[in-house]
Amino acid sequence: MLLRIGRRGIASRCVGAAVNASFRGVVQRAMKLVECWRWRFRDPASGRVCRTMYPISEQEARKFPQAERVPGTLILREVDEVEELDFADTLPSVGLPLTK
Repeated sequence: MLLRIGRRGIASRCVGAAVNASFRGVVQRAMKLVECWRWRFRDPASGRVCRTMYPISEQEARKFPQAERVPGTLILREVDEVEELDFADTLPSVGLPLTK
């Protein structure tokens, strides 16, 4: 912690420099931007035109037949560079009793 003397002779603590110094060696991981849109598509069963409830990426929208972007709904999301992560704690077997 550093003490700094202000214009009026009052000492104040300068903790910002000490806090920032502890983060000097941290390397930030690069994030990439992904365009997410709301999409419009025709439901094959009913023939009605539907829209996605939330903005999704183009890759996720490929599962909808003849999907089109809804103009004015673009959102840029930051995601990790690693495309496919396999998280062991989110597999379907998590939370099930162990079989012996």
